[in-house]
Amino acid sequence: MNAGNEVLRGRGRPRDGGIDANIREAAWALLADHGYEGLTFEALAEAVGCGRATLYRRFASKDALVATILDESSRAVEPVIRPEMTPRDALIAHTSACHTLMAGNYGRALLKLDAVLRDNDALGKATAGQIENELDFYRREMLRLRPQTQPADLDFIIHTLVGSVIYHVALLRRELDRRRIEQLVDQAITLLETL
Repeated sequence: MNAGNEVLRGRGRPRDGGIDANIREAAWALLADHGYEGLTFEALAEAVGCGRATLYRRFASKDALVATILDESSRAVEPVIRPEMTPRDALIAHTSACHTLMAGNYGRALLKLDAVLRDNDALGKATAGQIENELDFYRREMLRLRPQTQPADLDFIIHTLVGSVIYHVALLRRELDRRRIEQLVDQAITLLETL
């Protein structure tokens, strides 16, 4: 702000926030249908109906684009976890968000991105950090249930829970209703209690 309380803008036109969601959805569709190699700025600009310059102003590279849409997509479905929620209810809310995220193009694209994420160091590191943040939520809630759980056991249970959702929703393309999500969470909690 300057002395006259006017907001100073950078050069160029103001950024259209609505286009970001369109970019994200179009990028997931391209990744789901054509894989990482099929995601080009030219194809994305055509799918969104914008110029490539719009994309280059937002993303320095294709890796930056993918890292950004992974983060934004995760945040878009992040559940509200209230302090009074039980660990079980918080796990159900987060697993339901995972289900929502894995449905549609995101889940199909993520399956195609797996090999790329392992071979692309920069993108792999960016993605690994985001995945760890997501897994930390599960760890925190499960440790509220059983604080003495060993890290390797905890990660096995979390990967089993999240992997089940990915398997049903992204691989088999079958929706899970609330009852099924609750069953998966309850099975994870039962496994936690048997360790």
